[in-house]
Amino acid sequence: METELDKELANLRARISELETVINISPAMTFRWRVADGWPVEFASESVSQLGYSADDFVSGRVSWPGITLPEDCARLEKEVGDILAAGGSEFHNEYRLITKSGEVRWIADRNRVIRDRDGNVTHIQGVAMDITERRETESELKGSQKMLRSLAKHLQSAVEEERTRVSRQVHDDLGQALTGLRMDLAWLARRLQSGESAGGNCDEILEKVDQMFELIDSTAVSVRELCTELRPGILDDLGLEAAVEWGCERFSERTGIECVHRLRLHENQPDDLVATAFFRILQECFTNIFRHAAAQSVSIQLNAQNGMYVLVVKDDGKGITEEDANSQQSIGLIGMRERAHAVGGEIQVCGEEGRGTTVTATVPIQRIPAADEESCL
Repeated sequence: METELDKELANLRARISELETVINISPAMTFRWRVADGWPVEFASESVSQLGYSADDFVSGRVSWPGITLPEDCARLEKEVGDILAAGGSEFHNEYRLITKSGEVRWIADRNRVIRDRDGNVTHIQGVAMDITERRETESELKGSQKMLRSLAKHLQSAVEEERTRVSRQVHDDLGQALTGLRMDLAWLARRLQSGESAGGNCDEILEKVDQMFELIDSTAVSVRELCTELRPGILDDLGLEAAVEWGCERFSERTGIECVHRLRLHENQPDDLVATAFFRILQECFTNIFRHAAAQSVSIQLNAQNGMYVLVVKDDGKGITEEDANSQQSIGLIGMRERAHAVGGEIQVCGEEGRGTTVTATVPIQRIPAADEESCL
């Protein structure tokens, strides 16, 4: 006949079985270590299988926890845990790397509780360990992105200051000198008119001076147009992206002597202002990089709309960018191009082959979803 004690024991066994089930199906790995050399494992949940090992591998001693911990992390952990135990700590947590059975390195975070006997001596440590590899990779990517953005912001600030200096110098040298010249000519005319020379029929010298003033005004107007064009070419707003790309190619060839051929086929698929501006600025950065680094003889430009995407391809026949440089966070120009493409929902691919040139491909969806802050991208 079943006694009350038997019933209680049966209930207890059922609860223990349920608890073991929960522990074993949990993604968290549960351990109980005996504090001794090699940290022998007295209990391990079946969830350790995510590391490629079985619970019995640890309990039997075939696999030790220190043995699968990355050596440089193992030395650090031994010191940290030793200091905690010596200070009388009761709980602690760590982050470190383990080597799985397949040889993969995974990041682990554990939380542990120190078990002591009645005399206060540490006998065991029991804890829960979680695989946090994805979190660590995300944090690393975030830190890399933050570093990249800081570098980009620094570069942009420097570029803005350089551009302001250049514009200021050009305004001073061209417009300032022209206005000073016009003022001197007007003062000369005023003196002649006040002296009555024109009334005496001596007009040839005055007319010649007027002609010189007209020439100076015309040259000043040209300087103003060139300055405005460099800041933002009006052809991009007036005639669209294809005309701006064609104009940019001609200007690049005239300035550098590098042959530039283009094939433009957007037809009726004309991009909006933000996409057009992004493509044009990406093209300008490509021209800058080619002139400074590629040692190229020719450049080909393709711009078309295909498979639901706007596609800009810039290919040179220079020395070819290396994979390291293409992915470097120090390549501010490439970072800037990627950010411009990303701002309009697109992406940039950069690849090079030694001695055979570099290809930059920018793609943006034709049917894209505008971002809430897109107006800041121009």
